[in-house]
Amino acid sequence: MNLECFTAREIAEVINELGFKAKIITEDGTTKIESASSGATWSVWLGDGEPFFDLMQLCTTVWVYEDPFQWASNWNRRHCWSMAHVYVPEDDSPLLPDEDGEYAVFVGFAYDFSSGVSEKYLEIGFSRWLETIEEIVQSDEVRTIPAQNFHTN
Repeated sequence: MNLECFTAREIAEVINELGFKAKIITEDGTTKIESASSGATWSVWLGDGEPFFDLMQLCTTVWVYEDPFQWASNWNRRHCWSMAHVYVPEDDSPLLPDEDGEYAVFVGFAYDFSSGVSEKYLEIGFSRWLETIEEIVQSDEVRTIPAQNFHTN
């Protein structure tokens, strides 16, 4: 088995090979790849390890109407391979819903491949992520960033 680290372009190619668009964005010293599936937008954060990245974080944001901490706790209890975190204000102000009465929750997977991984490992990781996105989209408890907002320029 051939173990290696991957560039942003190679990771984007894996996403493309799975049948999805991938847009690489580099700004403020970090690199991410934007994509969408099942009608929801999601990202791959690669950080600052150019050209070969040794970790990636697959993530999306959902909005919930009910107690976001309870939603995140329930998610984390049922999904040991991923994590949900409530967005809290940095200035220690009280957590309040947005103008639509919703709270933002970050859902993601972290993959470390500092010692190298195979392309198959990346494909399996993305397949598990795509299943997670499908589950999120089918939930009546959350709202996602619609895929129509995803542009590949």
